[in-house]
Amino acid sequence: MDKDVWLHERDLARQDISRNLRRKMREGRLTNKSLAARMKIAHSTVSEMVAGHRLPSALRLKQLADALGCTTDELLEGVGE
Repeated sequence: MDKDVWLHERDLARQDISRNLRRKMREGRLTNKSLAARMKIAHSTVSEMVAGHRLPSALRLKQLADALGCTTDELLEGVGE
């Protein structure tokens, strides 16, 4: 896979995860700030992931799922399709 294709796939993954995060946060009536407090991480970190500017690590994805009361599969829905 060449670099341009890899970068494009990464951008699509960030967008999919961002969309899923926003949906789960809406369902749980959570703000970026309240989710950050649940996870005990910086508000800016959550904001970057929700905005699609940061791709969460595998560990962070699990922490997000736990804080949102969902599975990692739900947060990864649409990624790679």
